[in-house]
Amino acid sequence: MAANLRTTRYRNGTVIPNVTEDDQWTTSIDAWCNYENNQGYDATYGKLYNWYTASNPDICPLGWHTPSDAEWMTMEASLGMPAGELSVNTDDRGSLQNVGGSMKATGTIEASTGLWWSPNRGASNESGFTGLPGGYRNHYNPVFMFDNLGEAGTWWTTTTVGSEFVWVRRLSAYSTSVFREQEGKHRGFCVRCVRD
Repeated sequence: MAANLRTTRYRNGTVIPNVTEDDQWTTSIDAWCNYENNQGYDATYGKLYNWYTASNPDICPLGWHTPSDAEWMTMEASLGMPAGELSVNTDDRGSLQNVGGSMKATGTIEASTGLWWSPNRGASNESGFTGLPGGYRNHYNPVFMFDNLGEAGTWWTTTTVGSEFVWVRRLSAYSTSVFREQEGKHRGFCVRCVRD
């Protein structure tokens, strides 16, 4: 899909709880919220979901699903990322090929033509992914419970790393790469669905 998910229900009709309280977010299994619990961010950035919700088979519409780590790699390879960089966790995956830039919406906040902080390195959206900097919700630091709006966008995969962590993908205003990182299951990130 070319936009972040905004659903409040699973495909079977079950309501996904809107969890706004910090202490509840850290223990909830099913949860979504808007950035800073502000409905005004929803239309542009979509919702933030924890991994338990993002990995539920009913989160995406019929015929769609949350992508695995391997499916993200397939897309990255199709955008020119070298095979040797696909499965590594480094800061420069696909940077020389501008893979991250090809996935980012163009423009900067300062130029009033986009939603990324300047300089929004390499942004061309040639892939049609239209990645937006929707930020994230933390699950352990109340001082920075919400962070990175305008600076970075992060998306879940369904692929776990041990019992505590999950592979995610992140785009940054300051980089042309696609970051592959391990994050905790209770964080709040965006979801993109891919066709079955």
